[in-house]
Amino acid sequence: MRWLLIVLVFALSCSGDPVHPEEVCVPGSSVACVGPMGCAGGQVCEDDGSSYGDCDCGTPDGDADVDVDGDGDVDGDGDGDVDGDGDVDGDGDVDGDGDVDGDGDADDDPPTCPGGCYDGDPCTDDRCTDGVCEFRPLTGSGCGGAGIPGTCYDGVCCEGCWDGSACRGGDELSSCGWAGEACADCDDGNPCTTDSCGETRCLNDDLNGVDCPDGLCVRGVCEPCGASGEQCCRDRGCDGALECIDDECTPCGALGEVCCPGNICDDLSSLACDGGLCVDCGARDEPCCPLHPRCDANLTCADGACECGGYEQPCCDGWWCSSGSCFDGIC
Repeated sequence: MRWLLIVLVFALSCSGDPVHPEEVCVPGSSVACVGPMGCAGGQVCEDDGSSYGDCDCGTPDGDADVDVDGDGDVDGDGDGDVDGDGDVDGDGDVDGDGDVDGDGDADDDPPTCPGGCYDGDPCTDDRCTDGVCEFRPLTGSGCGGAGIPGTCYDGVCCEGCWDGSACRGGDELSSCGWAGEACADCDDGNPCTTDSCGETRCLNDDLNGVDCPDGLCVRGVCEPCGASGEQCCRDRGCDGALECIDDECTPCGALGEVCCPGNICDDLSSLACDGGLCVDCGARDEPCCPLHPRCDANLTCADGACECGGYEQPCCDGWWCSSGSCFDGIC
């Protein structure tokens, strides 16, 4: 009976699911280790968590970016380059040539311009600044070639005439200047032209509407002005009683002439401006005169005209009314 109990217990212990071994690590995790020859490495936990794998002297994940021993050397090559920039001693010189700033100058003297900065232009100041060539324009210095003298103006060599903004030249340099000098006098003696030094000659452009000694400039010619029928002078207008009307000196104010400015005629008691002309005034059916008496006797001014015979108007010829009857000379 005792042996039967022992056999029964043994049978029960061997039946059912097997017991899993206890996990000793988290699958896929890694730890640092010391490998062969004392190298710093890492071990990776097996998939079932039962143990760690062999010590690998790379990094635990093989990407060469984990510092497994805490010395700052992420690739474990022992060269002391803790940030992977190639500078093993941290002095900024990655290739050991003594040039820490990479400008090609190992002793860190001011940078130079290899090959120099001469551009062959006599009107520039050539210099090297911080390793960069600069060509600054010159003014006033001499230039020119082949026996033709010139002068520099803002970086340009002028061998002809300098007109203040550009270099001019051509066949008439004797009148326009040369060797970079300022343009000479190109005055043609005509008060109705502008005078300047052109690209190949003196330029004398016509003026119009500008006063001149004898009148007013008209297309480059000094024309008389101020008299009747002439253009109005710009400074003094027109001569005598003439008026400037439509830019022409015109008689005005007399009977049959145009009205003067302001609709004025010469004799305000006998002439009135009607339709732009000076006409008689004051008589029956004529315009009322500007001054009193505005109409002749026995007439009254109504709506700008001298009239009679209307209601409360003087009787025409002393007796006639257009309506009603004449009583004491009034209709």
